[in-house]
Amino acid sequence: MTSKHLDDALPDDLLPSLPAAARKALELVGTTRGDPGELSALVGRDELMAARLLRAVNTGRFNLTSPCTSLEAAVEHLGFGTVRLLVIGFSLVNLTSEIGDDLDLTEFWRRCFYAAAAARRLAAITGSGDPEVAFIAGLLQDIGMLAMLSALGDQYRKVLIEADGSHTDLPRIEQAAVGFTHAEAGAHLGAHWGLNANLVAPIRLHHQSVTGLRGHGPEINVVALASRMSANEDIKSVLSMSRTLFNLTAEQTRTLMQQTARDTTGLSGMLELKETTEPKPAPVDLRQQFELALSQQFNLATNGDGVLGLIIGETDAKDALLKRFGANATRKTLDAVYERVRRRCGIDPLRLPDGQFAVILPGSMRTETAMLAERIRLDIAGAPFDVCSDDGTLESLLVSISAGAATLEPAVAQRLDHPEKLVTVAENALRAAIGAGRDCVRVFIPRMQASDGRSHAA
Repeated sequence: MTSKHLDDALPDDLLPSLPAAARKALELVGTTRGDPGELSALVGRDELMAARLLRAVNTGRFNLTSPCTSLEAAVEHLGFGTVRLLVIGFSLVNLTSEIGDDLDLTEFWRRCFYAAAAARRLAAITGSGDPEVAFIAGLLQDIGMLAMLSALGDQYRKVLIEADGSHTDLPRIEQAAVGFTHAEAGAHLGAHWGLNANLVAPIRLHHQSVTGLRGHGPEINVVALASRMSANEDIKSVLSMSRTLFNLTAEQTRTLMQQTARDTTGLSGMLELKETTEPKPAPVDLRQQFELALSQQFNLATNGDGVLGLIIGETDAKDALLKRFGANATRKTLDAVYERVRRRCGIDPLRLPDGQFAVILPGSMRTETAMLAERIRLDIAGAPFDVCSDDGTLESLLVSISAGAATLEPAVAQRLDHPEKLVTVAENALRAAIGAGRDCVRVFIPRMQASDGRSHAA
């Protein structure tokens, strides 16, 4: 999008603003000049900023031998660069709290902190520009989301809802909905704030692919790779990008990511970040969605050929996965499991609570349904999943599923005369698979001649 179009879509009077101290701090990023007294004076005019800065300085993180009671002393103890970072950080935290109600703030800051720390390490080990500039550019990478929320309001909220927490998919959805991305909006906001070009350019290009980065300098590449790492993308794509841009081995990249995770540990505490306690929208009722979809297909089957297959699967050891790797990594692993199911079936599985999924198969007889369930199981178990834990630990992990399969057919139509009954026998088959030790499939087979009217899973 052209600069004029961005000016029209994101007018200055709707863009978020920064306090004078933060603007001055950003102006001096990457320069050796700067008057500590001038920055201290600007901070001193903002009572809240001054109080937060002194409170941060007097925490145990900085190992001061005596309390720090003035801004001038803070600069003397910590150095101009650290105080400058705190001023910028506090200002950004204020912005997100003021206009970021529709953002997952915990995830927003995790991503920004990780990108900042990763960019600094990458710049240092590859000799690609000033590590401080890389750090600040990584920290600012997503300010365009704040600009779009502030200027576009409900229009951008709909974009965030559609993205459903996927930062990787966000630029594509933004482009389709409003004609530009948060990367472009961030560069526009940065120019509005008077940021130097060495910060504006990395913000604009932080979502570019390797192909899109051709012709740009290593300073740009550092932030783009750090952004890719922070988005928890598929580790294979991160390793490939790292090798292409900086000739880093897989081991070097994994080590850097683990070190970066440790680097970010103290940032949220230093900037007094807390997880948001605001009530979140009620989660989608996954079970209700499944029951509605099944009811529709069940009615079509009973009015048609009378055949409907159902597979209900469950990811094994999900509780152990959660305990070992954390909630975010577990969610992404389940997403990857569902994607393999989708690829095998050619249709989207319906997600159910607790790591379960369902596949509804119109016209699928028992043998076909059972064979598909077994192929799904083999696909899941056949190749490891790359799992990046919430603390940065990377591991290739084998995952398995258990599945139960059942089919509505004319021969059992009287017995399975309601969708709930089909679900019940499929769930019974799943329980049989779990009882058999997991990582297997069990199939509902009616005992047509049984005197007690019962059926069994085999």
